[in-house]
Amino acid sequence: MKKTISILIILTLALSLAACGAASDKNAAQDVTEYAAQSSTALSEDADTADAQTGVTLPQDNRKIILNATIEMETEAFADTCAALEKAVKAAGGYISSTTASQLGTEYDRDASYELRVPTKKYSDLISSISGAGTVVRKSESTEDVTAQYVDVEARLKSLKLQEERLYAMMEQAGELETLLAIQNQLTEVQYQIESYTSQQRTYDDLIDYATVNVYITEVNRVTQQPKTFSERIGSAFTSSWYNFGEWCKDFAVGAVSILPALIAILVIAIISVFISLGIHNKNVTKKQKAAKGLYSSPAAPTSYSPLYSQEKAEQPVQKQSTDNEKGE
Repeated sequence: MKKTISILIILTLALSLAACGAASDKNAAQDVTEYAAQSSTALSEDADTADAQTGVTLPQDNRKIILNATIEMETEAFADTCAALEKAVKAAGGYISSTTASQLGTEYDRDASYELRVPTKKYSDLISSISGAGTVVRKSESTEDVTAQYVDVEARLKSLKLQEERLYAMMEQAGELETLLAIQNQLTEVQYQIESYTSQQRTYDDLIDYATVNVYITEVNRVTQQPKTFSERIGSAFTSSWYNFGEWCKDFAVGAVSILPALIAILVIAIISVFISLGIHNKNVTKKQKAAKGLYSSPAAPTSYSPLYSQEKAEQPVQKQSTDNEKGE
């Protein structure tokens, strides 16, 4: 905005100098000068209006509202729910802007997400149809009033288009090349701003005319219940506890089976390790016992057929007899 004002001021000075040197362009220069002053005032007013969220009286019976909704659903029939959802969107005159789906390959483990765009007039009908396609566990809706922003964009576009028309008219009257180039530069800047604000307006129109509904679908084998009374809550808690226990047992059995080969391998390795350890232990004990027997065992007694034993036995009576003879003497 400030850049535009600066360009207009420069343009005014340039045209004023040109007017001193060329009398034929006097009228065009005066027109550009007046237009620059008017444009500066208009643009300044537009800026002030934007800061105050437009001083224009906003319409009260035709407000610009953006509708958004998010719905989370559970279903035991995943394919049927998805088909019903797509049918409901088509019946409401809307379309699916994006969708994602995933399946991990196990039972009751599929999910999908949809971004739906539906005409605002059919928004309530679509919400009702979606609610009947499955079990809604969570729903949130929001509205955004963009009337002030929309009116501001409209006012700026109107002002810029008026400037564009006047610049085209001034180009037809310009005689000097310098003046023509200055007007052309200003026209390029104005056209750029027109494109920018037009894009914003189209975005607002799309969001206002078509509501956005995000739907998340999860496949389950047991839909979550929403008890209301105290007795219903007690009953739901009791049945849920048994159901969760059963699911835990199933998960435990599946987990046990999945790790069974590893457990068998570990058990075989453990048994082999025990046998090896026992064999080594018994061998060490045997060696220690043999060593202990060799250290503490007494010398063996001589046998009857030993020459030493026979000699000692033969010498004993002689020794005894000589002893008796000595006593007699």
